[in-house]
Amino acid sequence: MVAAMLRGLEFEPALRASITDQNRMDVACFVGFVALGSAWTRLGPAERASRFPALATWFRSQGWIEAAGRERDARIRQREEEALELLQVPVPIDSWSVFETLFDWRRRPVSDRPEDGDVPSYLGIAVQAFFAQGGRRCWVVRCGDPLPWRTGRAARLLQLPELVPDAGDPANLRSERYRWRGVAHLHALPECTFVALPDLPHAVAQELPTPETPDPEVFPNRSFGDCLDGAGDVASRARLPAPAPRCDDEAGYRDWARVVHGAAEFLARFRRDVQLVASIPLPAEGRIAADLFGNLVAWGLLAPRDGTTLGLSSAFVQLAYPWLRARSVDEGAEGIEPPEGAVIGVLARNTLRGGAFRSALGSPVYEALELYPELSRSERSRLRPLTTPDGPGARSFEQRVSLLARDSKGVVLDSDVTTSADEAYRAASVNRLVSVWVRALEQAGPDFVFEPSNRITRERVRQRLRSIGLGLAAQGALNTDAGSEGFSVQCDASLTTSADQDAGRLRAEVQFQPRTPVELIRVSLSLDDGRGASVSSGEVNRQ
Repeated sequence: MVAAMLRGLEFEPALRASITDQNRMDVACFVGFVALGSAWTRLGPAERASRFPALATWFRSQGWIEAAGRERDARIRQREEEALELLQVPVPIDSWSVFETLFDWRRRPVSDRPEDGDVPSYLGIAVQAFFAQGGRRCWVVRCGDPLPWRTGRAARLLQLPELVPDAGDPANLRSERYRWRGVAHLHALPECTFVALPDLPHAVAQELPTPETPDPEVFPNRSFGDCLDGAGDVASRARLPAPAPRCDDEAGYRDWARVVHGAAEFLARFRRDVQLVASIPLPAEGRIAADLFGNLVAWGLLAPRDGTTLGLSSAFVQLAYPWLRARSVDEGAEGIEPPEGAVIGVLARNTLRGGAFRSALGSPVYEALELYPELSRSERSRLRPLTTPDGPGARSFEQRVSLLARDSKGVVLDSDVTTSADEAYRAASVNRLVSVWVRALEQAGPDFVFEPSNRITRERVRQRLRSIGLGLAAQGALNTDAGSEGFSVQCDASLTTSADQDAGRLRAEVQFQPRTPVELIRVSLSLDDGRGASVSSGEVNRQ
C-alpha cells in the first residue's frame, strides 16, 4: 500500500488476510502491554475497517465484531469496542513492519514527567527479536497500554490477571469467549505452538529508583538542536536513565513463578500442544545473583507442580536465561532485553528448517552482542540436588533451563530443554514431537466423532494414525533402527469396551520412540459421540 504525502511517498505495509494453518509448528503468541500506533488511533471505526480490511475481516469471521444490524447485548458491544482498540483480541502479525504499523512499541513513558522520555515496551522488543531470528508469523494479544516504567510494584502486580487469569476465573474457560483475557485467547489460535509473557519480569521486579535530577555530564543528551535558540542545551534536556528490572528477594521470584505456574496449568488443561517460553527475571546484585540457579532450587521453584507448591517442573514450560544485548535494541533499559523473544525466534527458525522434533541446541542467536550476565561453563554445568520424588538426584542449570552462551562463532542456544523432572520430556525437542502428535490426533478426531463405534470405524482410525506415524518416521523424527517403524497404533475392542460402545465412545492409543534416546511414550485419543475428541499423554505423566 502506498500513501501520497506532501513531500514524497510513504510506504505502508498492507495487512494480508490471515489463514490459520494448524499444521504449522513455528507460530508464536505474545501477550503483553503496548501502546497503539498512530496509524490506528487517528482513524475512526469505519475508517479502520476500510484502511485495514484484512484485520476487519478476521475480527468478523472470528466473531469479535458482529455483522451490522444484528442484535447485540452489552457484553458483545463491549468486546467489539475492545476489538476496535486492539485490546484483548488476538491480532495476526506476518512481519515486523505490520507490527510497527499497528503498535507504537517505543512509546512507554519512563515516569509521569514527560521530560524523562520513553523506553521501548518489552512486548515490542520480543516481537522484534522473534522476527530478527527468522520467525515468520505470530499473534499479539494486547492487554492494554504499558504503565510508566517507574510505576510502583503494587500497581504493576495488579496487571498480572490481564496476562494470566486465576485458575478459577471464567476468563480461562473456552465457553466464556467474551471474558477471555491474556493467554485464554489461545482457545481461538489452534496454530500457535509457543506463548510468551514479555512484560512479566518488569511486573514482578523490585521498586525502581527515581533519581530527582539527572547529571548532564553522566547522562548527556544525544539529540541535536538549534544552537541559536538554546534548543541544544544539554543540561535542560538530559534524560534520566531507565534501569533494567531486577528481583532482589524470594518474594519477587515467587510472584513470577505464580504467573508461570498459572500459565502452565492453563496449557495442561486446554492447550497441550503449546509451549510457554518465559525469561527468568534478572537478580539484583548480591547473594541471589551469585547463585541464581541454587536459589531457585532452594526455594523449590523448580520442583514438580502440585496443589501446595509453585514448582515449575513442567513439560509445558521452557525457561530462558540470561538476558542479552542485541544490535537492534540500544535505547531500552540499560540496552538489555529478556531472551524469550530471541529464543522463540530461534526455535521457530529451527522448526522451519528441520522440523519441530529437531533440537535447536547450538543454533546461533542473530544480532546478539553480549549476554547479561555471561555464565561460565562451571556455572552452567554445576550440579544441584533436587527434591523431586522418584526423579533425578541432581541437575545443572543447563539441564533445567534453556541457556544462551558464547562460543567461537558467537552467541548460541546452549541448551534446549523444558523444566520437566521426567527424563522423557526434559528434551524440548521431544516435547515438541509430542505436540506434533497431539495436534495431528486432534485434527483427525473430529472426522470420526459421529461415526458408529464399530470395527470398520476402528480400522479407519487406525489407518489414519498409521499414516501420521509413517510421515513422522519418513522425516526422521522416530527411532526406526533395527527395522522398526518407530511407533505402533492400537485401536481395537481391547481398548474400546462394551461400556464405551454403549456410550458412543471409541479409544485409540499410539506408542512411539523418538529419535532422541528416551523411553517409549504413549498418547491416547478418545472420541465421544457428539462431544468431540480429546487427547492425553498416557504412561509418562506429561506435566
